[in-house]
Amino acid sequence: MQNFFTKQNLIIALIIILLIAGGIWWYFPGQEAVPGQEEEGFFARLFPGTSERELTEAERKRLEEAQSGADILKEITEGAAVLNLVPEAVSGATIIKDKVRYIERASGHVYDLSFNGQNKERISNTTIPGIFEVVWSPKGERAVIKYASGGNLNIMSVRFAASSTQGIFLSPEIKDITFSPRGDRIAYVLPFENETSVVIATPENKNQRPVAKNPFSNWRISWPEEGNIYLANAPSAFHDGFLYKIGLASGSFEKLLGPRLGLGFKTDGKNMVFSESDRNNQTILSSFLNPNSKAVSPLTLKIIPEKCVWSKKERNALFCALPVPFPATIHPDDWYKGKISFTDALVKINAADFTAAVMDAALGIDAVFPLLTEDEKKILFLNRRDGSLWSVDLPEKATGR
Repeated sequence: MQNFFTKQNLIIALIIILLIAGGIWWYFPGQEAVPGQEEEGFFARLFPGTSERELTEAERKRLEEAQSGADILKEITEGAAVLNLVPEAVSGATIIKDKVRYIERASGHVYDLSFNGQNKERISNTTIPGIFEVVWSPKGERAVIKYASGGNLNIMSVRFAASSTQGIFLSPEIKDITFSPRGDRIAYVLPFENETSVVIATPENKNQRPVAKNPFSNWRISWPEEGNIYLANAPSAFHDGFLYKIGLASGSFEKLLGPRLGLGFKTDGKNMVFSESDRNNQTILSSFLNPNSKAVSPLTLKIIPEKCVWSKKERNALFCALPVPFPATIHPDDWYKGKISFTDALVKINAADFTAAVMDAALGIDAVFPLLTEDEKKILFLNRRDGSLWSVDLPEKATGR
């Protein structure tokens, strides 16, 4: 009978046991971090390396598995590159050259802040408590604010001057509103009797000009390029969504997408990412759309457009806060209603070749309203859970610098 308990076999078995134990420790560290030393985060273990790079096929599969909640990928820890700029609730924020401008939700005061969280400067002392939505002009000198007072909804077009917030009231019936790319006009959706108009006007609501009419009222409006305005239904897994493009010069009204359940989108005019509800499987499907050819390219990652921003310095580059894992539920309705909350990681996706890259940091927040600084060295988010403002450093390679 052959003897398996030889000295050589025992040594080999011991080595195998040590390797297995080491692998388990690598994925599930059991000891506390040494004081003064950063604990290795979830994505550092998932994707080894300290800078942004293209994913290998195996890593791309891991990220998809992470979104689906694979058991082996359990914890997400906040990365060292993430900075909480404003712990208090913020109604909205925008970029002003080398600073971030934001409105404090509790008071309505307006502040400028350096990207390192220092040099805080109050721009407006006007107290307007309870502002729950802000739409900014591109340069941040104007905004449209929504707030409740005395049980009524108030919508104001404001500008910030002489340490005060000055403005005029707009119709509280306005469903959605946006600024033109140059900031010299606004466009809004206004229901009236049995139809809804898309109206263009000055920020003071003068020189009003209807550019489209239709029987539906729950439109979301986007004006990413001077010549075109985009309209889509408010997303819901229980309703068909449609996306239209209004050509301002020709007056055309062109359907780009639909009917698609729960349709949401984000476009810069040249590229577009959109999502739709898969109610049967309690998830979403994500795709890129070429606005010119209307070609649709499905993505394996589950992308929520509200969590994305297109780069202005690198063609086809899309930065997104990606929910990891992605829970099975009714999307996007349960997220909008606050029934669920996400924990996101930061990724960059190329809309031309569909390659994806994971940034250094796991955000650890439910990120919305992403903003890229002018040099695109940082990206800012609001945390949907509490309205706090966050900043993330981007690796130099992230935008081809």
